[in-house]
Amino acid sequence: MVMARASSPFATRAEARRVIFEYLESWYNRQRLHSSLGYVSPAAFEQQYADEIKTVR
Repeated sequence: MVMARASSPFATRAEARRVIFEYLESWYNRQRLHSSLGYVSPAAFEQQYADEIKTVR
């Protein structure tokens, strides 16, 4: 029995990997809550840190 391959929106596996990597690095990892940062996003953590530095100086 021969199974047909599903079509893909990506021309190559490398293209799919690149698009997924860009999504994870540029959006998802910056928005998701990190337990090591007190369950805030990296963007919020960086903003809190910047605000603290401003008040110290």
